Amino acid sequence: MGASNVAAKEKAFTTSLACSDACALLTLFLQYPTIELAEGLNGGSVQADVFSIGLELGCDAKVMRETASSFADHSHANPGALKNELRREHTRLFDHPVLPQVPYYEELFLFSCDHPGVPAKEGPLRFVNKAAVSAEAAYREGGFGVVRENSVPADCITLELAFLGKMYTCASECMQSGDCKRLAEVQAIIREFEQGHVERWIPEFFWRLGNESKGFYGYVGRVGVLYMERILALYPILSI
Repeated sequence: MGASNVAAKEKAFTTSLACSDACALLTLFLQYPTIELAEGLNGGSVQADVFSIGLELGCDAKVMRETASSFADHSHANPGALKNELRREHTRLFDHPVLPQVPYYEELFLFSCDHPGVPAKEGPLRFVNKAAVSAEAAYREGGFGVVRENSVPADCITLELAFLGKMYTCASECMQSGDCKRLAEVQAIIREFEQGHVERWIPEFFWRLGNESKGFYGYVGRVGVLYMERILALYPILSI
């Protein structure tokens, strides 16, 4: 095996792990806020993770340093009060029963883009819609069995990102073990899911989030735009 081929495989392996880490961090940011998240913001670990993962993905170091530094706004906040503040904003943005500002369900988000200002109850059903059914089928194919356990619609962004992250982890494991057959299967699942779901709405979701919220979630939106741009551009590198 030539040195260039070895280097390409090592690059694919580390990049795949970086994609998995990025998806995991974005999932954490978009889940219902916990005291652990508030403490991470208070202690600076969130800022460090945002920066290091951005570098692993190949984002510009200066841009990532500036973006990560935004999270320092919360470094002196009381964790308990911060958690409550984040929870209120989380509900307003993502899961408000009448009119969420940035719905984090794929089908409802796309509906809101086509019908701005229309109440969520007039939109698609949460659990039974085209995106949710398609996403759940992809989860089954990839061995991702958390949808029913958590009673969360399958097209929720936290599930879609968690699934994508798991597939990138699986791809890196296949690269490490040399299981070329399984790697090809996983790469096909990743590409199909990115084309059928991720590209349809997640970059736009983060762009809209970055413009809708001026605090923590606004920063998350900016990070999401940067991370997803890299992830969706990296597929040729990972097709080793």
